[in-house]
Order: sequence, then structure tokens, then C-alpha cells
Amino acid sequence: MDSQLQSIQSQNLQNHASHAAHAQGGGAKISHQGMNLQIKSAAASIADIAEEIGSAFSEKAKEKSLDKRSALHEVRKTEAMERAENYLKNVADVEKQEKLKNYLQDMDKHTSAQGLRDWLSGFSSDHSEQYSALEVIKQNAAKTGNKALENQALALQQALTEKHGEHIRAGFNVVDTAAQFNGKDGAGPSLASSRELVSGYQDTVLDYGGVASTFSKIIEEHGEEKFPMALDFLRQALGADLSAQNSSVAKERLEAIIGDIKDIFTLKTLLDMSNGLVRRLQSDYGEAQAKIGQELMGGMLKLTEAKWVSQRDLSSLAQDMDIKQLATEIYFGHRISAIFAKLPPTVFADDNTRNALLETAMSYVHELVDKEEE
Repeated sequence: MDSQLQSIQSQNLQNHASHAAHAQGGGAKISHQGMNLQIKSAAASIADIAEEIGSAFSEKAKEKSLDKRSALHEVRKTEAMERAENYLKNVADVEKQEKLKNYLQDMDKHTSAQGLRDWLSGFSSDHSEQYSALEVIKQNAAKTGNKALENQALALQQALTEKHGEHIRAGFNVVDTAAQFNGKDGAGPSLASSRELVSGYQDTVLDYGGVASTFSKIIEEHGEEKFPMALDFLRQALGADLSAQNSSVAKERLEAIIGDIKDIFTLKTLLDMSNGLVRRLQSDYGEAQAKIGQELMGGMLKLTEAKWVSQRDLSSLAQDMDIKQLATEIYFGHRISAIFAKLPPTVFADDNTRNALLETAMSYVHELVDKEEE
């Protein structure tokens, strides 16, 4: 009986120790039928569960992130293809579109990087058009599993972007505006082809030469009759480029060119005055018979670029306009002085240059009058 009591007491002590260990959060070891078992505390078990839940959430977050990136990648691919196809549709002629189609049909035969470069050079000299063709080739190669061609097209795109990024962006940004002015299918005004308009914009903006240069370029490319339409295209194209996510050049530079539009239009008004002057010389004085206002305006703008203008330069301008009589030259001097005074300051290097030219023009007229009175 005493031995049974001792056994029961011993068992109670072991149970008490076990409960104490659980209370301290460390778990306990027990033996059962020759096996040692580790029983975790409630706190440790909760920690394990929390860790498992956290791991599961982390995996789900990773999956969502990957899904999101994958979806974004697909959206960008679609946008890139749409942009390329839109550019080619508006700019590439039928022959080039057929050439690209034939290349895609024989894609598996094209394995040389040099071969792709040679094909691209023969396809077009327009960098935006080259980039667009490469985008179409790249995505079609990816669909057919032609990894080598896909990588070659991508490498050429990267090289083009690095060297001609401004040119490429300008083309993409204004091609839709050009389509509104190409008169295709009888819709909208007919200024020029989309290719000519895009190319003209790229040349004008990427190599901007100022108010006088841009005015002369527009007159040369589109003539006086279409000048208002051409200037409207330039204004709208600049706006489209400026509002694009990736403008061709710095937005501040585009804004500065937009600010010059008014002065470019002013030069057209002065060209109209020059035309009126030439007509008057022809009808009232019988001189300058083979001349036109563009020649006179061109000569005057050339003088604004000079660092110093003398009376001899103005006399040479009169001779260039086939003016021979003194009375005619006096009238001519008065009229060109008025036109010089109306020229916008942006066509001069600075205010001092402008003031010096105006003073020279006045002195030129005064000397002619004095000569007549002798």
C-alpha cells in the first residue's frame, strides 16, 4: 500500500513538472511505450501557424506581382505593334509594305544579323519606318519561336534608338497629324503626303534654324498659297509632339518653337507687302519686271543675318531687283525701310543689330534724296 502511494505521488510530481514546462512556453518531453515525444507549447504552435500563413501570403503576393508584370508587358507589346503598324500604314508605300510582307513569309530563311541590317538599309532611310519594320519582324519572330531573329531585331532597334531616338519619336508623334493634312481619299486639306509632312517636321524641329529659316523652308516646300495651311500643320504637329508621353526633344524646346509661330506668320504678312511693292515697281515705274516678292523678301532676310549692313548692301539689293532709275530707288528705299521696321525682333541676332540696320536704311534713303537734289 505504501509503495502504491509513493508511485502515485511520483506520477503527480511528473505531471506537475510537465504542466509547469507548458506554462513557461517551452513544451515538454514525455515517454510513452518506449517512445520520446516532444509536445510544443500553445505559443510555439501559434507561431508556426503564423509563419505558414505569412509564407502563403508572400507566395501569393509574388504570383500577383508576376501576373501584373506579365500583363503590363503584353499591353506594351500590343501598343508597340499598333504604333508600328499605324506608322507603316500612313507612311510606307505599297512597294515597301509588300517588301515587309515578303520578308515575314521567308522569316525562317533569315538567320544572319548582317542580312537583317542590309535588308533594313534597302527598306527605308526613314528611321521611324525602320524601327516600325523591326517591331513587326521582332514580334512575328517571337510568335514563331525564331529567337535568333527576335534578338537581332531587338538589338537593331536599340541601336537605332540610341543614335536616332529624337527622329524616331518625332515621326511617331506627328504621323496622325500628318494624315489629317495629306488629302488622302478626299478627306481634309491636301498639303502634301504623310511621308513628306513627317519628314519636313523632323527636319524643321530637330534642326531648328529660327524664325527666318523656318519661314523660308515653308515657302520653299509649300509655296505662298499653301503657307497658312502649312503653318497650321506645323502648329498642330508641335502640339501633338509636346503632349506625347515621350516628346521628340525637350518640351521646353518645343514650347520655344511654338512661341515663334506668331513671328513666322508675321513674315508672311511682310511677304505680302513685298509682293505689293514689286507690283508697284512694275506698274508705276516700269522696273523689276522679272522679279517677285519672294526674291525681295529673301534678300532682306539675308541682310538681317549680317553682323554689319552698309548703304552699299542696300544699293546692291536695289540692283538685284533690277532698279535703275534714281526716283525708283528712292521709293524703293522708303518702302523697304518700312518693311525692315516691321520685321519681328526674333529674326535679328540682337537689338543692336536691328537698330543698326534701321539706321543704315534711313541714312540710305536720305543720301538718295540728297543725290536727287544735287
